[in-house]
Amino acid sequence: KRQQLHQWWQQRQCTSGLTLVTVEHLQAIRPRWRRQFDAILYFSKPDQRARQKIWAGLWPESLSIPDLDWRWVAKQLPLTGGEMAAIARTACLDLQARRRRTLTLKILRDAVALHHPALATALDCPPSP
Repeated sequence: KRQQLHQWWQQRQCTSGLTLVTVEHLQAIRPRWRRQFDAILYFSKPDQRARQKIWAGLWPESLSIPDLDWRWVAKQLPLTGGEMAAIARTACLDLQARRRRTLTLKILRDAVALHHPALATALDCPPSP
């Protein structure tokens, strides 16, 4: 497997173009390989305020979202925008399969559990309205 990766890397270096490599932790890439990169871009996780805006903007207008407090959800789930979008897609597909148009905390919790099982319990005790 290591030899295949090395061959791939050599082919990429001989080809003009852009190659993007993504990892959660830079330490996952050996220093020898990192030194061969022209540039390394870092994308930090969004803060709570940004996550709140992302959560609120992920849903189709046709969806009813009566009682979800996105500020609380953002506080409970320290996720990236991509992770939030994947959870939202899962929740929307669940609603579509059930032929429903109302997003509930349970539907959201179930979608979170599919993507991040350890975080699902973070949504167990919502704040009182």
